[in-house]
This record gives sequence, C-alpha cells and structure tokens, in this order.
Amino acid sequence: MTSLLERVDPPALCPPVRGLYAHVVIAPAGRTAYIAGQVALDASGELVGPGDHAAQARQAFLNVKLALEASAPLQPTWSATPCTSSATAPNSCRSSSAPPRRPTATPGR
Repeated sequence: MTSLLERVDPPALCPPVRGLYAHVVIAPAGRTAYIAGQVALDASGELVGPGDHAAQARQAFLNVKLALEASAPLQPTWSATPCTSSATAPNSCRSSSAPPRRPTATPGR
C-alpha cells in the first residue's frame, strides 16, 4: 500500500528526534502541509542561544521558514499554534492564522 502523505525533512533542519515525526507532512488532497517540531535547534541539533529566549525564538521561526520553503509551491495561507513553557505560564499555547499576503507595490520601482 502506497502512502498518500509525503514526509519532508529538509537538510537545513536537524533530523527529527528518533524519527518520531517529520518536519513537514504534505497531504496530496489540496496540497496541505503540516509542520511540526520547530524548536531552537540548528541543523546540527545544537541548541541556539542557551538562556537567550529571543535568540531561541528567532531560530524556531527560522526553522518554520525553512520547513515552509521545503513544502513549496504551496499557497502561503497559514495557521500556527506556538507553545511556550515557563514557570509563570507552563505549556502556554496561542493560535493564530493569516490569509495569503499579496505583494505590495514599491514606489519608484
């Protein structure tokens, strides 16, 4: 039986932990991509910015960008549920979504 799902693990991202998930899974019907496991690890699996939450957030969002690029040419509509953990807000999650963005004209170009 052939799988209808395409698993994508971009080489620019560290390998999924123990192969338990894929960074991107693309479903053929409608070409929907599901992206998982984007944390503050670089391509070699090293933690970026130990103790520096801003650096870790930048790395995690860079990893999301790399995963999205690996799933191209999908339409750029997205939904995200980033989860964080701290002493004051353990396992805090917030959902957000956005419609496709249209390019804006640049004056003088």
